Amino acid sequence: MGSIFPIAKVNYSLMDKYLVDLTVRRDGSSRFGSENRYAVFPAASLGWRISDEAFMSGLTWTNELKLRAGWGQMGNQSISQDNQFSTYRTSLSQSSYDINGNNTKVVPGFDTNRFGNPFGQWETTTTLDLGFDWTMFNNKLTINFDWWDRQTSDMLYTLPLPATQGNASAPAQNVGEMSNKGIDLYLAYNNTSANGDFSYDIGLNFSTYKNEIVNLSENANSALLGPDLRQYRYSRSVMGQPFMSFYGLEVIGFTDGSESYWDTNDDGDPVYVSDEYPGYYNYISQYGEGLGRYKFKDQLTEDTNGDGIADATDGVINDEDRVFIGNPHPDFYYGLNASFEYKNFDFTMFFQGVQGNDLINYVSRWIDFNQFQGNRSTRMYEESWTPELGDNATLPVLSATDNLSYQPNSRLVQDGSYLRMKNLMIGYTIPNIKGIDRLRVYFQTTNLFTITEYDGLDPEVNIAGPGDNASLGIDQGVYPTPRSFIFGVNFGL
Repeated sequence: MGSIFPIAKVNYSLMDKYLVDLTVRRDGSSRFGSENRYAVFPAASLGWRISDEAFMSGLTWTNELKLRAGWGQMGNQSISQDNQFSTYRTSLSQSSYDINGNNTKVVPGFDTNRFGNPFGQWETTTTLDLGFDWTMFNNKLTINFDWWDRQTSDMLYTLPLPATQGNASAPAQNVGEMSNKGIDLYLAYNNTSANGDFSYDIGLNFSTYKNEIVNLSENANSALLGPDLRQYRYSRSVMGQPFMSFYGLEVIGFTDGSESYWDTNDDGDPVYVSDEYPGYYNYISQYGEGLGRYKFKDQLTEDTNGDGIADATDGVINDEDRVFIGNPHPDFYYGLNASFEYKNFDFTMFFQGVQGNDLINYVSRWIDFNQFQGNRSTRMYEESWTPELGDNATLPVLSATDNLSYQPNSRLVQDGSYLRMKNLMIGYTIPNIKGIDRLRVYFQTTNLFTITEYDGLDPEVNIAGPGDNASLGIDQGVYPTPRSFIFGVNFGL
């Protein structure tokens, strides 16, 4: 449980022109040990309504201009309520022993269910914000702008434990620092025409930010691994990269035999041998087994001149050839609100969009490959590699023995950009009805259409669970946003 103890809060305003707000708060949470249970988080904000100054009196087209600055700290305690404690369990499957020695019955014992971390402390986010609010032309045009810098330290994250620790769960720990810097912009314009019969209000918002892991530990090669999804991890965080960037092999095409030759093993069976990718395409099976597989890029992993920089390939495809293959953080978000009224008609619409983010289509692993039982995609039947399709294929050749093509690789990464009409409403107000104050009939639809190149169910991918930011951008089959159509009537008596 968490508790909050405000120490001081001061608001000050001089002639409603100079604004000051000071706050100091002390938060406590039983999710942390006694040594780190409490933390103090100050904040301050300043405002200057510059439009009230005498030297602005000549700018009659400016209604209000206010400059803002703010600095503050916030704490995060989003971890398990018993994170500081080690817990134990009794289980026949995990902790049992034939203590009686009769070879017929085991007795359940106790083992560690989860390790505790009594040294955890508050995650702290320090934010600096500079901005302004500007209204002009008789309050018809509004501009709100913010530049912000948000630094997070002592990040709370659950690090994976080595297998030697057994099956116990790991606690959340404080790891490293993360930086977010961005811009938020809002523009709005409203006006009337046609002697007041036609009015409109249009608003546009735009947001962009840059995310980067600043530090994880004293070891520059430290990494936070993403969630384990059936033996594979598709994302990781390292210093200098965005949080939970996608990581895997880079696909550069399909094998077609041009760089290969055939040989036979000691039993006389054909062996597909690749000079360029030994170890991956050497299948001792029926003729043609290796053709049509994904061709992975052999990255620079060898240092031939001793300068500490890899400058040559090693001729082998393995874990050393994994690179960062995608970024779940978008280049920018945007949205458009618009409402129009003409006499008794009204019309509103809302668009939402995201540009430049990548998604992992994890559902493809289920429906496009042979690992799991169940339904398959038509893409698997129509777009798998054949000699006729060649590099125009989408998927590798159909094979019951291919256990590598669905491991984390760049073919699972897709552009998650989209533009969606979130809401559309058209209404008509019927005037002058006896006994009824106001009668309005309307039609409304949500999620009418989405423009995207993503071939999953829904590009508006949510994370796997509350607070599970480690799953950012991994589409695990989130139920798609439904489209709805509503006809309604509003009236008052």
